[in-house]
Amino acid sequence: DNQGTVLFTGYYTPIFNGSLKRTDRFKYPLYKSPDNLVKDPDGTVLGQKGPDGKIVKFLSRADIEKSNMCAGNEIVWLSDPFEVYIVHVQGSAKIRMPSGQIETVGYAAHNGWEYQSIAQKLIVDGKLSDKDINLKAMIDYFKAHPAEVDMYVNGNPRFVFFRFGEGNPRGFLNEPVIPFRTIATDKSIYPRAMFAFVSVDLDRPVGFALDQDTGGAIRAAGRCDVYMGVGDHAGELAGGTYREGWLYYLFVKPDR
Repeated sequence: DNQGTVLFTGYYTPIFNGSLKRTDRFKYPLYKSPDNLVKDPDGTVLGQKGPDGKIVKFLSRADIEKSNMCAGNEIVWLSDPFEVYIVHVQGSAKIRMPSGQIETVGYAAHNGWEYQSIAQKLIVDGKLSDKDINLKAMIDYFKAHPAEVDMYVNGNPRFVFFRFGEGNPRGFLNEPVIPFRTIATDKSIYPRAMFAFVSVDLDRPVGFALDQDTGGAIRAAGRCDVYMGVGDHAGELAGGTYREGWLYYLFVKPDR
């Protein structure tokens, strides 16, 4: 708004049940990056390498699903298609295997398309109220209407690929993200790894934080995502966070 106002939202790491093998229960996959995905040295997706060696735009989410082009690149299987979408949006997850072992999957790359929120489409279609819409409401809606999941999630053309990791998910510095100390901003605007101060009325103070992550929906100077932790409680906090505040960056004063 040209007044320095920043809209703060939250993101988190969900915990879902899954399996390394496809079963009757676990049949919705997360994929690793395909071999033909091309990125520049900074990690920005350029597209995919075609049969003639030229780089073309990667397929959208709907076309990836329709073509089944990622078959063979599955790394883990979940039991619910909307849980897969949540992992795509949040960028990481803890997966509880049938043995009880917990594995971490983290962001590896995306298909180069801009993120499009499906929440507004749900509101426009009269499925959910703009006053009540949050992540929990969307989860509840799609549990009650599983046949509608594909129709809505394919409205977001961005598709995310994953890799296994250890411990907490990591940001773009390959360092673990920390609840209420890690923020994500638009890296076409803000420098990577900046030390910052967050001034906003959340459920707990943030204060000093490290800008060590990026988000698909964070595409403006006046947007910031705060990492809120792992599990359902963190998900409730993240899903209900929509507050305006201030974001300050600290710079070394030059000698002049």
